[in-house]
Amino acid sequence: MGVRKGKYLICIMCGKQFYAEQNEIKSGRQYCSRKCVGIANGNRMRGKPAPWNGKPVELRICVICDETFKFYDSHSNRNLGKCCGRKCADKWHSIRMGGTGEPETLYPPEFNRVKEKIRARDDWKCRHCGVPQEEMLRKLSIHHIDGDKSNNLPDNLITLCQSCHIRQHVKNTREIKYA
Repeated sequence: MGVRKGKYLICIMCGKQFYAEQNEIKSGRQYCSRKCVGIANGNRMRGKPAPWNGKPVELRICVICDETFKFYDSHSNRNLGKCCGRKCADKWHSIRMGGTGEPETLYPPEFNRVKEKIRARDDWKCRHCGVPQEEMLRKLSIHHIDGDKSNNLPDNLITLCQSCHIRQHVKNTREIKYA
């Protein structure tokens, strides 16, 4: 039997001692169990102080509603902190993706009716990289070539995998050649 290379740590939520392997220590493990992680996450979501430092890192102003909210250190690694909550974050994402800012009005109703037809027309494959639908964990995306979400003509719609679709939106200044 091999020598254990971890060490005992103290859970920052409940104070219990627990054993952590070396890779868990390197990745920043601070809790003894999933239960303590859940309690800590729930506390942060309710605006309670973070257990590892006892106070919010800073107060920020939401980019959508101009409300002040507490920004915790744990959010910085996940690129959070521009919005006060899920509703504002959804609105901000919609605006960034070229929508109206109202997620439910981002696409007209006929878009949902035509998506499956476009996937079938494109043989259930990404038109950029060729990955088939059956190799994906989620459905292939439908992209508006001209960027106009109200233009749902088949010539303006193309099937893309999630990676190619994100790349298209991030690098919208570069033209992608479709197969």
